[in-house]
Amino acid sequence: MAGKKATKPAGAEKTFSREEWGEEQNREETRTWTTIKERASDLAVRLRGRPPYPWTTEKEDELLNRIANGQSLASICEADDMPSPSAVFRRMERDDAFRERYYRAREQQGALLFDQCLQIADDDSADVLPGDASQGIEPTVNHAAIARAKLRIETRFRMAGKYNVRFAEKAGADAVTVNHNTLQIDARTMDVDQREQLRAMLIAARDTTGRGD
Repeated sequence: MAGKKATKPAGAEKTFSREEWGEEQNREETRTWTTIKERASDLAVRLRGRPPYPWTTEKEDELLNRIANGQSLASICEADDMPSPSAVFRRMERDDAFRERYYRAREQQGALLFDQCLQIADDDSADVLPGDASQGIEPTVNHAAIARAKLRIETRFRMAGKYNVRFAEKAGADAVTVNHNTLQIDARTMDVDQREQLRAMLIAARDTTGRGD
């Protein structure tokens, strides 16, 4: 329409600065922990007074298959016919074969998460907001959708690296360097227990060095 000033859809030019991106990640982390606490509280109420979970081969296979296919342990354990998360962890401590199968299922889940990263990256269906020629509105880049896709990709990529070392980022900021004999360790590929063991070793080495031993 001649003479009419083109307008842009609200939010079309939304971008995130480094500070805003960090704030968004913090909000997402807060929402995640709130959900975890609420689910844990509900599950504790439902399991109160319940006898030990009757493990069977069929239920064990179902649990591990659902993990390998991308379902979270928390959501699986919400079902009344499935074990609680604590029951799963106790079984991992007592049963080496189950623990090995659980880790393999997590590795498969990591591969699935990596595939999801590719799917999200390849999906450009929401990258552009359609215009309206009758109103003089030109198509515009949907920065909000692109930023959200980036957040989804980064979250899945980090999780994939935790579950499967093939998708872990190379040692960089998380590398540990020891003088004289250099050792590089990618802390992002380590689980919680391994991190704590490494931390204890480094503290012991520091204290020993400080005493001049």
